[in-house]
Amino acid sequence: NSQNLLIKLRNIGFSNINLIPINDLRIGWIVKDRAIDRVLLNGQDNYKKNVAIEYDAKIDIYCEKSVY
Repeated sequence: NSQNLLIKLRNIGFSNINLIPINDLRIGWIVKDRAIDRVLLNGQDNYKKNVAIEYDAKIDIYCEKSVY
């Protein structure tokens, strides 16, 4: 979930990480609370594997949030 990803990224050394809740879905069978919707790296979602990333790069984690 988004909280686990946040912790892993901080443990690696990244410091500019933002959790951004999305309140557009109802949580239940299909979508879990705090499920990751998308991750942006410096505002981009088209990053590649095995490319060096600066530790102060802006990382936005969009995640589902409970709406009851």
